[in-house]
Amino acid sequence: TVTEGIGLIDRSGRILRINPSAGHFSQGRIKPGMTLLQGCRLLKARLENGATVSNNKHLPTYQVFLNGETVRDQVMQMTTPISKKLRYVSVTAAPLFDLQKKVRAAVLHFTDITQQKEAEKQVADFTLLLSEKIASQTQDTHYFIYGITHDLKAPIVTIQGFLKQVSSKYGALL
Repeated sequence: TVTEGIGLIDRSGRILRINPSAGHFSQGRIKPGMTLLQGCRLLKARLENGATVSNNKHLPTYQVFLNGETVRDQVMQMTTPISKKLRYVSVTAAPLFDLQKKVRAAVLHFTDITQQKEAEKQVADFTLLLSEKIASQTQDTHYFIYGITHDLKAPIVTIQGFLKQVSSKYGALL
């Protein structure tokens, strides 16, 4: 009944079980018996950097089966089969050990973080826009200050000229 997707994957990469949320996310296309890699291909899974998930080494379960370590919050991009919506998913894979402390299966937990990623993109876009605006304002301010200093320089030079003339004519008296 949890809202996150949960699956049980055996050492060969086969999906043993998935909860209803995982089935709903894949719009009913991913089922027990399939391999996790087949499911990723069906969802056009990509790593966060955009690289295609093309083999088991890209899957979070790979490290689980390789050295028994939990892989936390691996971000992946997936496209839902029917609606073709791009989704961002945070995936965690944890080992299930038998009595001899050997990894026999992996529990896969994934959470749809699309709204979070969209908000992060909006913040990044706004930050970029704000930086550009600040840079533009800074340049405008620079031009303004340059203009003022240039405009004030001319009268000062004129006053200095008069002071030199006064000093040369009346310097002894002053």
